[in-house]
Amino acid sequence: MLKDTFYRVCRVTESNGQGARLGITLNPDHPVFQGHFPGNPVTPGVCLIQMLKEIVSDHLQQTVLLTEARQIKFLNILVPDRAVELDLEMTLEPSGSTGVTVKAEITHAKTTYFKFSGRFSLLSSQ
Repeated sequence: MLKDTFYRVCRVTESNGQGARLGITLNPDHPVFQGHFPGNPVTPGVCLIQMLKEIVSDHLQQTVLLTEARQIKFLNILVPDRAVELDLEMTLEPSGSTGVTVKAEITHAKTTYFKFSGRFSLLSSQ
């Protein structure tokens, strides 16, 4: 789990039950940034995907598994900064009886860092 160690959710605004907009800050002192890269920290893409998975799971209050990644784009380098609150906007649509289709985007100001479109399978209640 990366929540509360790698990232923190600062605010959540629901969107008609079909998604949410969250404010997120990264912890620039997290050990992952010591190795990725020393003296020039960059947020690993896999950490953004894991963060999204955890946020979707929390939102649905169910454990989820990424089962299909239709689109994953890392559009700009995301450098962790103490003062920056990122925006994560996501929409969720039911996909069959055991899944949810998610579209998500991480931005700050007018810069888009990450775009995702894919499907998560619902595994169990948390």
